[in-house]
Amino acid sequence: MRDVHALVFTFPDHERFGLTDQMRRASKSIGALIAEGWGLRQSEKEFKNYLRRALGSANEMEAHLETAKELRYGTAPALQALIEQYALVGAQLVRLIASWRVFDSPSSSIHPPSSVPGAE
Repeated sequence: MRDVHALVFTFPDHERFGLTDQMRRASKSIGALIAEGWGLRQSEKEFKNYLRRALGSANEMEAHLETAKELRYGTAPALQALIEQYALVGAQLVRLIASWRVFDSPSSSIHPPSSVPGAE
């Protein structure tokens, strides 16, 4: 997120309320959606919905970065590095959505294997 904020300050002033604003919002929304979904989870379906929305924001960031690259805002290597980072975030979210399992209850705690009663 910091890299995106630093990058957009190099964009032309006429993008302040356009591409710059959209990129700043999308970069912040990924983590926020995951946190909100985790905090409000009532069901696997509901949490996965938040994860899908976070995935949408990651995809949105890739599209905005491609646009910035096409318009020659920022340096091509910096933009490409960010595109690859957001593609990785998207792939991780896809795997999380596909493999998510619901805990017994929202108050369940997660224990390392060595601290789970009965684990050897």
